[in-house]
Amino acid sequence: MTDKFSNHSLVIVIIKSFEFNFAPVMFINPRRVCFHFYPLLIIIAIVSVILVGCSGNENSKAKKPIPLFSNGVNSEGKSVFPPLEVGLQTIELDSVNVDIQVPDGKINGDILVLPGWNFGRDRWCAGSDLCSKALAKGYRLIMPEMGLSVYSTHYFPQTRDDWRNAPTGIWLSDTLIPYVQRFFGLLSPGKQNFIIGLSTGGRGVVMTSLRTVNLFKAGASLSGDFDQSQTPFDAVMTGFYGSFDENRDLWMNFDNPMHEAAFLKVPMYLGHGLNDPIVPVEQTQSFYKTLTEVNPKLNVVLHLVPEAGHDFYYWNSEVDAVLNFFEEH
Repeated sequence: MTDKFSNHSLVIVIIKSFEFNFAPVMFINPRRVCFHFYPLLIIIAIVSVILVGCSGNENSKAKKPIPLFSNGVNSEGKSVFPPLEVGLQTIELDSVNVDIQVPDGKINGDILVLPGWNFGRDRWCAGSDLCSKALAKGYRLIMPEMGLSVYSTHYFPQTRDDWRNAPTGIWLSDTLIPYVQRFFGLLSPGKQNFIIGLSTGGRGVVMTSLRTVNLFKAGASLSGDFDQSQTPFDAVMTGFYGSFDENRDLWMNFDNPMHEAAFLKVPMYLGHGLNDPIVPVEQTQSFYKTLTEVNPKLNVVLHLVPEAGHDFYYWNSEVDAVLNFFEEH
């Protein structure tokens, strides 16, 4: 999608102008104009010069734009970012709502919170203690409405028409993240940035970490799916990539985190319930095994929970362990 989800830039133009127009209309015969008219012209010219000079003085009082530096301060050492209110605020970008929650007190980091497939952006907060506990620890939360997204690079001809309005994974990494960095100072490079997601959002954690390389200090993927070819009859993936038998190349070689495991640089907490009826636990087990083989130096924690399913009862039980994992990085 190139028309709806596009990059944004900020253009600040300060214009202050003064315009003086003096254009009297005269109908005279030039052959009969005498030199007595010249003093009047001289007076008009002098008045014009005075008025233009006043205009220039007025313009000189206007403050010049203060240059923006990459560290979020201007040449005067003051923050260039608009203040974020303590609590919840919602911004809209490319018709996508994004919640931002700010703690009351010292800021210790930012967490990008990804929902599951067709989950609202507020489900993490409503169904678990993640938001309250993260805020208590001083984290700001960025929670986009991802809708029916599978965090793909783009949409394909095989993608269902009624699923094409959801933001892609590229929109997340190339539009949303740069936007909140530039205008709000969130998820700034080199800072304490983290990312968490559940189910399809857990897949999004890995894919976003791959696309942003070293932006995040650590990530957590709960009940995620990392190789769609392992579940060839999955209805969600079929809706995006078409049937597996007819589109094996798409399923195997596009948006497949398993095949990019060697390039992952973000320490990862992988959690899954052993009784998950939606996303087979083998997805996380296989991904962990692949990471240990092709990326042995990466810090990866595997946590499999007996009797746990695909629900907030399980996901909430992981909140403390995930936040502790973040604090270690």
